[in-house]
Amino acid sequence: LLKSSLHRFIPNALTSASLPHILHLIKCGGWDLNPRRPTPPDLKSGPFGQAREPPLPVEKGRNYINPFPIELVVVKDKVGRRRYILLKNKPVVRKIIGEIRKIDTQAKIVYYDDNFAILRCRHWYKDDILHLLWSRGIKTYATSGTIKKTKRIMKSIKV
Repeated sequence: LLKSSLHRFIPNALTSASLPHILHLIKCGGWDLNPRRPTPPDLKSGPFGQAREPPLPVEKGRNYINPFPIELVVVKDKVGRRRYILLKNKPVVRKIIGEIRKIDTQAKIVYYDDNFAILRCRHWYKDDILHLLWSRGIKTYATSGTIKKTKRIMKSIKV
């Protein structure tokens, strides 16, 4: 009776040498009887199946606890942060762009109109470019990290 019911559990490729081991697995349910040996991981589930789900966020209020206390910050040390310099638009600005590019090869005039120009450069070259602009008599109004903020400053300046 036992051998006939084992045909459900034993594939045809198994030999009779592995029969005692399979009988032991059927009898004990597959559990390892050695308590000092940890149970092997389930091979079918990957790391996402074994990970815990994060707790659901509670409505923000007085007793709110942030389930994700670490805020992610993008580090741009290798790429470099950009700075936007708001300056008075003069014809000399377009003439000295070659000298500015000797300082920062990626410097570029990203916006200009009749009164203003916005020059984009990398943050570690900003001071050198400002000194060059001031030495040529070009007035600078502000320096910002985003073009949106620079345009907002530009709209607030009366010319």
